[in-house]
Amino acid sequence: MAQDPVLRSVNLAISLNAPNQEIREEIMPIARSNPFDELWELLVNYPLPEGRKITLEYVLIKDINDSEECAYQLAKLVKPHRKRFKVNLIPFNPSPILPYERPEEERIFKFQKILLNHSIIATIRWSKGQKVFGACGQLRAKREIPLIG
Repeated sequence: MAQDPVLRSVNLAISLNAPNQEIREEIMPIARSNPFDELWELLVNYPLPEGRKITLEYVLIKDINDSEECAYQLAKLVKPHRKRFKVNLIPFNPSPILPYERPEEERIFKFQKILLNHSIIATIRWSKGQKVFGACGQLRAKREIPLIG
């Protein structure tokens, strides 16, 4: 696959969102049918074109997956394979229909620093449009809208 000229231009990003199965299932019920260990094994062995990295998307949710312990667990997973991964840290965008909160900025930066201290590429993706619920993960109706068809 890495030799296919079309696939060489495709980037792979995966919504990891947790460093273990338990937390991943809590925030992503679909994870019950995709065991973390199996997913990680696939990512580690996925054939990549030279110079490409897999992006690990990680939405930081206050008191769920934003702890130092979670950061160290993620670092332990990624560090041996840091040449094939980069981590995109995405602070959660509050929504009136979800019970989650955005972590404090200090905690977001601490999580990133732990990864950076393990020589892992870790960027923070700040969203715009939060105040009008137009940021990533917020574009959803506040009430059910019937479809005409």
